[in-house]
Amino acid sequence: MSFQYTDEQLSILNQGRNVYSVNRNFVNRGNAEGGEYQYIVDKPDAKLLSNESNTIRMPDNQQFKVIKTYSDPRTGFDGMAVAPIVDGKVNQSIYI
Repeated sequence: MSFQYTDEQLSILNQGRNVYSVNRNFVNRGNAEGGEYQYIVDKPDAKLLSNESNTIRMPDNQQFKVIKTYSDPRTGFDGMAVAPIVDGKVNQSIYI
Protein backbone atom coordinates (compact mmCIF):
# COMPACT_ATOMS: atom_id res chain seq x y z
CA MET A 1 0.00 0.00 0.00
CA SER A 2 1.60 3.26 -1.06
CA PHE A 3 0.60 6.83 -0.41
CA GLN A 4 2.11 10.16 -1.35
CA TYR A 5 1.16 13.36 0.45
CA THR A 6 0.30 16.29 -1.81
CA ASP A 7 1.61 19.79 -1.17
CA GLU A 8 -1.97 20.89 -0.47
CA GLN A 9 -2.47 18.17 2.15
CA LEU A 10 0.78 19.03 3.91
CA SER A 11 -0.14 22.71 3.88
CA ILE A 12 -3.59 22.04 5.37
CA LEU A 13 -2.17 19.76 8.07
CA ASN A 14 0.25 22.51 9.11
CA GLN A 15 -2.25 25.39 9.19
CA GLY A 16 -3.46 26.82 12.49
CA ARG A 17 -6.95 25.38 12.42
CA ASN A 18 -5.53 21.86 12.41
CA VAL A 19 -2.21 21.87 14.18
CA TYR A 20 -3.17 24.36 16.92
CA SER A 21 -6.36 22.43 17.62
CA VAL A 22 -4.29 19.98 19.69
CA ASN A 23 -4.31 22.80 22.28
CA ARG A 24 -7.57 22.86 24.25
CA ASN A 25 -7.14 26.59 25.06
CA PHE A 26 -6.90 27.43 21.34
CA VAL A 27 -10.07 25.42 20.62
CA ASN A 28 -11.99 27.00 23.50
CA ARG A 29 -10.92 30.52 22.50
CA GLY A 30 -11.82 29.90 18.85
CA ASN A 31 -15.24 28.53 19.74
CA ALA A 32 -15.91 31.44 22.11
CA GLU A 33 -15.27 33.77 19.17
CA GLY A 34 -17.89 31.97 17.08
CA GLY A 35 -15.69 29.34 15.43
CA GLU A 36 -16.45 25.66 15.10
CA TYR A 37 -13.19 24.08 16.18
CA GLN A 38 -12.79 20.46 17.20
CA TYR A 39 -10.20 19.42 19.74
CA ILE A 40 -7.72 17.15 17.91
CA VAL A 41 -6.76 14.18 20.11
CA ASP A 42 -4.91 10.88 19.82
CA LYS A 43 -7.62 8.84 21.57
CA PRO A 44 -9.27 5.68 20.22
CA ASP A 45 -12.72 6.15 18.67
CA ALA A 46 -14.49 4.60 21.67
CA LYS A 47 -13.02 7.20 24.04
CA LEU A 48 -13.79 10.35 22.03
CA LEU A 49 -15.86 13.01 23.77
CA SER A 50 -18.11 15.52 22.04
CA ASN A 51 -16.12 18.19 20.18
CA GLU A 52 -13.10 15.83 19.90
CA SER A 53 -11.75 14.28 16.73
CA ASN A 54 -8.99 11.80 15.97
CA THR A 55 -9.18 12.18 12.19
CA ILE A 56 -8.68 15.04 9.77
CA ARG A 57 -10.49 15.14 6.42
CA MET A 58 -9.01 17.01 3.46
CA PRO A 59 -11.04 18.89 0.82
CA ASP A 60 -10.28 15.96 -1.54
CA ASN A 61 -11.89 13.61 1.07
CA GLN A 62 -8.57 11.96 1.98
CA GLN A 63 -8.60 11.20 5.71
CA PHE A 64 -5.71 11.14 8.15
CA LYS A 65 -5.70 9.38 11.53
CA VAL A 66 -4.12 11.32 14.39
CA ILE A 67 -1.43 9.08 15.87
CA LYS A 68 0.03 11.38 18.54
CA THR A 69 -0.55 14.94 19.73
CA TYR A 70 1.59 17.19 21.90
CA SER A 71 1.00 20.63 23.32
CA ASP A 72 3.60 22.30 25.55
CA PRO A 73 2.28 25.40 27.34
CA ARG A 74 5.81 26.35 28.46
CA THR A 75 7.26 26.61 24.95
CA GLY A 76 4.04 27.13 22.98
CA PHE A 77 4.76 24.13 20.76
CA ASP A 78 1.65 22.42 19.34
CA GLY A 79 2.00 19.46 17.00
CA MET A 80 0.72 16.11 15.90
CA ALA A 81 1.70 13.03 13.93
CA VAL A 82 -0.80 11.72 11.40
CA ALA A 83 -1.03 8.73 9.09
CA PRO A 84 -3.12 8.44 5.93
CA ILE A 85 -6.15 6.19 5.84
CA VAL A 86 -5.85 4.18 2.62
CA ASP A 87 -8.52 1.67 1.61
CA GLY A 88 -10.06 1.99 5.07
CA LYS A 89 -6.82 1.16 6.90
CA VAL A 90 -4.39 3.42 8.73
CA ASN A 91 -1.00 3.24 7.00
CA GLN A 92 1.46 3.93 9.80
CA SER A 93 4.45 3.05 7.68
CA ILE A 94 4.42 6.62 6.32
CA TYR A 95 3.13 8.83 9.11
CA ILE A 96 4.34 12.40 9.47
